[in-house]
Amino acid sequence: MQETDPRSEAAANEAAQRSKRLFGNQPDGSDGVAKVLREAREKKHEEIAKISSRLRIRAIYLQAIEEGRYRDLPGDAYAVGFVRAYATYLGLDGDETVRRFKEEASVSGKPARLIFPIPAREGRAPKAVVLLLSVLLALVVYGVWYAISDPAPSEPESKVFVEETRPDTLETELEASVVSEETAAAEGTAAIVEAAPEALPPSVSEAAPAPEAVVNEVPSSVREEEASTSIASEAAVMIVLRARRDTWIEIRDVDGRSVMAGVLYTNQIYRPPLQEGLTLAVGDAHGIDILVGGEAVPHLGASGVILRKVLLDPARLKAGSAVLD
Repeated sequence: MQETDPRSEAAANEAAQRSKRLFGNQPDGSDGVAKVLREAREKKHEEIAKISSRLRIRAIYLQAIEEGRYRDLPGDAYAVGFVRAYATYLGLDGDETVRRFKEEASVSGKPARLIFPIPAREGRAPKAVVLLLSVLLALVVYGVWYAISDPAPSEPESKVFVEETRPDTLETELEASVVSEETAAAEGTAAIVEAAPEALPPSVSEAAPAPEAVVNEVPSSVREEEASTSIASEAAVMIVLRARRDTWIEIRDVDGRSVMAGVLYTNQIYRPPLQEGLTLAVGDAHGIDILVGGEAVPHLGASGVILRKVLLDPARLKAGSAVLD
């Protein structure tokens, strides 16, 4: 006679007691999983919608479990997981509830119903449509390019209008012109013959020589001397700006228009135009040297001082009184 394992009997008895405590002992299954779960939820006064939100389980599945509609649940793994989570949330024994649920629903070995989406058929555009769209796109791109790169319209060429002359009219005009020229030539010859005077005496016919024009020429030495004097006078008042280090400057004319603005780099030289009323603005008074007629004038100020208005006048620069602001 086969002996029974005491531990197996103890485990079976414990499971039976748990099932009796949880589901009762009615043979007709009136205290099934559905009824136990529904009553536990009602005792806690909770709504299915609230439990569905917390457990992340759709409400229709919880409703199906409470109503015993187990065929409306998804595959075995999902159904068992839903029941276990629902029972544990309500404070029941999850393992025993799952075991009883399997007996009631007979879900062991039931295949999961997996529904895969059917991909939509990829439509094929006719080749003619694709070709037409390509041509239209190319035309649009060409039109945009032409509109951007089209130069300004040139002035229309002046049209020369030539009056049309009919052949018969042209012959008539040519004949009239020839006749008039012959008549004029004959009359002119007669007039010359009639008006020819007698030979003039030699003393009268010889033309008197024209008097020679008297021109007072300036010697070349005088012109060279005047040119050298002019150059020397301009050189004496020529102003030269030489940068001791990179310094920003701006020169304006008497009307306030900017003549030059920018950075004068180290050892770079700038010669302002020979023009009255020019003013200088400098970002570093000690950053530039000013020469008038080749001679350095006093510095405009200390290092780092910004000057907004320095009069570019040779005399005032030499005297050190050119800084106005």
